Amino acid sequence: MTNATNGFSLLEMLISLSLLSVLFALSLPQFSKLKRDTAVSESTHRIKLLIEEAILVAQATATKHVVQITQQQVIISRYGAGSPESSISLPPGITLFSNSSSFQIASSGVVQPKRVLVVSDSQYCEIVISLRGRVRTQCNL
Repeated sequence: MTNATNGFSLLEMLISLSLLSVLFALSLPQFSKLKRDTAVSESTHRIKLLIEEAILVAQATATKHVVQITQQQVIISRYGAGSPESSISLPPGITLFSNSSSFQIASSGVVQPKRVLVVSDSQYCEIVISLRGRVRTQCNL
C-alpha cells in the first residue's frame, strides 16, 4: 500500500518560488533595454512628425519656418516671429545631436539637407531631411 499525498510540500513550493525569482531577475535587464529602445524610437517618431508638419505648413502658406535644435528640445517657429509655434521636449536620458543648431524650411523644401541624431546610451536613431523636404528615419537599437 502506498501513501500518496495531494498537493505540494513546503520544500517544493520554496524551490519553485526561488526558480521563478531567478528567472525574473535574469529577465529584468531586457525589460529596461526595451523601455529605452521604445523611448528613443518614440521620440524620433514625434520629432519626425513635427518636422513634417512644419514642412507641410510652410508649403501650404508659402512661409519660411525655423527649426531650432537643442540637446533636449526641438522648437519650430515662423521665420521672423519670436514665439514658437510648436515644440517637443525629450524625456531624461535622451539627447539630440545635429550638424547645426537651427535650419530653415521654405515652401520649396529645406535650404540644406540636415541630419539629427536621437541618442540614448548605445541606442540611436537618425532623422535625415532632404533638400526636397522628405523626412526619413533609421534606427540602430
